[in-house]
Amino acid sequence: DPVREGYDFIGWSGSFTGITANTVLVTQYEPASGILVGDVDGDGIVTAADALLVMRYCSDLAELTPEQLEAADFNGNGVVELIDALLILRAVI
Repeated sequence: DPVREGYDFIGWSGSFTGITANTVLVTQYEPASGILVGDVDGDGIVTAADALLVMRYCSDLAELTPEQLEAADFNGNGVVELIDALLILRAVI
């Protein structure tokens, strides 16, 4: 499993089975604190609604709590930005 300091690997965004073309699979982590990365609204599952919340935050249309900011940083670079929303969408579609 991929290792990322301060995070626990929880899986991949897709399946490795039957790949016949270039495919993007995103690693999924949760901070060691137990926050599910991508679950910005805190309902226990990662959905397109979480991506929308990140987009609203990036457009200054929503505020996020510190826990939500941690969950919203999907790529783990320490900044919540639109790429995080895109990665969340890729993970749920």
